[in-house]
Amino acid sequence: MYLAVLAAILGQAMLLAQPVLVGYAVPAGAAMVTFVLGLRRWRPST
Repeated sequence: MYLAVLAAILGQAMLLAQPVLVGYAVPAGAAMVTFVLGLRRWRPST
């Protein structure tokens, strides 16, 4: 799901020729990575 969101943002950047959307994808991706890593540390693995 996270890769699909980034692919949609980057696809719109290419389709609409809006490089500012690439700048939006970077912090969005960083936020998703931080969320996933934080969730893995908070929840013990079984």
